Amino acid sequence: MIIDSVIWITLKYERDKFHSKARELIPEIIKNNQIFVTDYIIIEVYSFLLRKAGIKVATATLDMFQHSEKIKILYNDDITFNETLPILSTHPFFSIVDANII
Repeated sequence: MIIDSVIWITLKYERDKFHSKARELIPEIIKNNQIFVTDYIIIEVYSFLLRKAGIKVATATLDMFQHSEKIKILYNDDITFNETLPILSTHPFFSIVDANII
């Protein structure tokens, strides 16, 4: 299961209005499923948390991605990047991260 950046941000950013709900639900989802994130998702989450929550939260989240046995990081390369571009041309309002997930 791929979990997109907005879910991770909700989980880690205490000011998010759904933070407490995410703290309830996400650990159960992670416990019962193999979770995937792309390097683009990690970049998005880290950048947001660095700006809004500070360096401690951002680096703790990065550490979680890197060391969790339940989270597998999928890295982009030339091929996956090039496969993302046609999706953006047909869905121009998608973020590049969302197009890449597709």
